[in-house]
Amino acid sequence: MKAKNWRTRRLSKATPELGYQEVNPPATQSVTTPPSWVQLEAPGPNYAALRELIAAEQWPVAVIRDYISATGTKPYGRSRAALAQQLAESFLDAERLQAAQQALSADTREIYLAMLVSFSLPRPRENLYVLHAPPRPMQEYYRELEEAGLLLRRPDKLLLPNLYTAPPAPLHFPHDWEATEPAARREVAAPQRVLTRIQQVLGLVRGGDVQLSTQYQYNAQIWPLNYLLRGGLPAPASVVKLGMQRTAINPNKPLVLKMLPPAPALVGASLDSWMAALSLPQDGVEFFYHLLVAARILRPGSPVTLEPQYERQFFSLAPGKQLAVLLHSFEEILDWQVFWPRWREGQVRATWTYSGTSSMSIDYQQELAGLIRILRSAFLCFLAALPQERWLSVAKVAEMLTRYLPPEYFFDQGLLSYGDRRGNKEWFLQLYLHTLLRGPLHWLGLVDLEFAADGALLNFRLQHLQDLLWRRLETFPLPEFTWSGESGVQWDAQTKTLQLQLPAPPVLLGHVQRWAEPQGVGAETLRYRPAEERLHALFEQGVTLADLVADWEAAAGAVPPSPLRAWWQQWWERYGHVRLYPGQTILVTEDKFALQELQAALPKFQDAILGMINSRVVLLRSERSAEIVGEMEEKGYLPKVLGG
Repeated sequence: MKAKNWRTRRLSKATPELGYQEVNPPATQSVTTPPSWVQLEAPGPNYAALRELIAAEQWPVAVIRDYISATGTKPYGRSRAALAQQLAESFLDAERLQAAQQALSADTREIYLAMLVSFSLPRPRENLYVLHAPPRPMQEYYRELEEAGLLLRRPDKLLLPNLYTAPPAPLHFPHDWEATEPAARREVAAPQRVLTRIQQVLGLVRGGDVQLSTQYQYNAQIWPLNYLLRGGLPAPASVVKLGMQRTAINPNKPLVLKMLPPAPALVGASLDSWMAALSLPQDGVEFFYHLLVAARILRPGSPVTLEPQYERQFFSLAPGKQLAVLLHSFEEILDWQVFWPRWREGQVRATWTYSGTSSMSIDYQQELAGLIRILRSAFLCFLAALPQERWLSVAKVAEMLTRYLPPEYFFDQGLLSYGDRRGNKEWFLQLYLHTLLRGPLHWLGLVDLEFAADGALLNFRLQHLQDLLWRRLETFPLPEFTWSGESGVQWDAQTKTLQLQLPAPPVLLGHVQRWAEPQGVGAETLRYRPAEERLHALFEQGVTLADLVADWEAAAGAVPPSPLRAWWQQWWERYGHVRLYPGQTILVTEDKFALQELQAALPKFQDAILGMINSRVVLLRSERSAEIVGEMEEKGYLPKVLGG
């Protein structure tokens, strides 16, 4: 337990006198920019981007002709624009690329894949020269790839096909990665369960007041730290030791601070209910929260609320497409990382270094977001270059990890650095690999896991990661499944919960969550507890018993279980026997058609309704009455206002 309180114990000394304060989370904000998945292009060569780059480079016509000839095609255009289009088409031709890639020697294929991985990182050419130590000079590899039509090389630029199209056939590093050690336990990925958990999260958000946790904030008092450390939380011991509140920074002496991680997004009752409903540990709950914010399905800020437009658009996609969208949304999370739970426990240590030569263009928050993006992108590209759908040894992969992703890729030029308690950066990268496999990739249904008897991760098997990440596939290939509304629904009389067989239809989950609370995910079932408060809210919105039955039959393809219908019936018969309206605003129309006309004509009217008394009388929110009257008058209505 002591290690888990590492962050808390250090913050016990974070006093206002040192510049610390505890602040509330930002207020909820509407999404102003659409998520990238809305504009995600279908897989296929991006001829236009490559053509425009070739044209912008102003390559001589003779050079473009030579490159076209290297692809095995005869140049036929006269103008630079026509030749650029022909080069783009011939360079990205799938059959030609596949044949050229398969013809590479083993060591050249390894360098080629290393280039695909490292081109997502800073300084790719320098990294390849210095870090991979290939058996032949790099210029020989460049020449071989250029002659094979897999590289366009200019004095200051290297262009690879993968920047403009997915590799047309599976590629992987030519090493023995195969698992040989027997495992004691196996956890197979369940991609359908991912979508079920998303539904569970949205049900929790709809049903309750989900607040984010408070955060500690540090305010430096001297230049340039008051700018550079924005969004950062140095350990109080570093602040005290360096006397940062009282002394100036010595530009000739590097300043090294130990940094603390952010607090978890969810704590207390919200965290407990999410953990129970999702059947996940705290870091799994935190991952799904940040994933849905990145996908724009949840709005950022507190309290946690839905973004209705993109929620509806997301669930209009096919299930396999939804899973692909979630993977690409994971690539866009910038305020959470897989190792943060280990950082909070004290296993990971972070340092931030500033010297007189450090860049003044970015602050801590920007530096952290950049490092998060680079780490994730590099590891996903590396894993995508491993054999897919075969059991691989974690130990073998970890042993070769720093050959392709050495620490210098991430930490040499930046202000931020991660390691263990002794600063071992290679240990940190291996930890990152383990947490990425056991966490997000497994939770997203992209990797199966095998464990030793002591719980250590032994082997893993990737499922479609290369196809999805390199966008060879547009959707996750889910197995066919037929759901039965008769056998797929069970009522547990002892716990009074509804159990749905997985994977349940999303439309049914949406219906159930209107009147029931998520209770957790079992091995094969999803559990819900009928909630009187939610049911009453539906009745207040005008939903009837007949509506509930009809909606269930449409979603499940069968009649509702008799105990569930009896529960609906019981509360429907009790509903509305007694009503009190002290000091409320009541709107009365001449007939039900007039009320229906108002609902259609006034955009804000529906949100202002507190409850419906009958087909021509509604109860309005008092604080909205003046707004509704004004809107009615703008539309040409002449409401008669009675009373105060």
